[in-house]
Amino acid sequence: MKNTNIKYLEDTIYCLPLVKLNSYLLIIIFNFWLFLF
Repeated sequence: MKNTNIKYLEDTIYCLPLVKLNSYLLIIIFNFWLFLF
């Protein structure tokens, strides 16, 4: 049980930066489209 918890925690920690990066990219792209039109 402890091993799976640690694994889950590591996966979450690794995923968080990717999710943040994706959301930043989406916001930038969205702002770019607003700027164009």
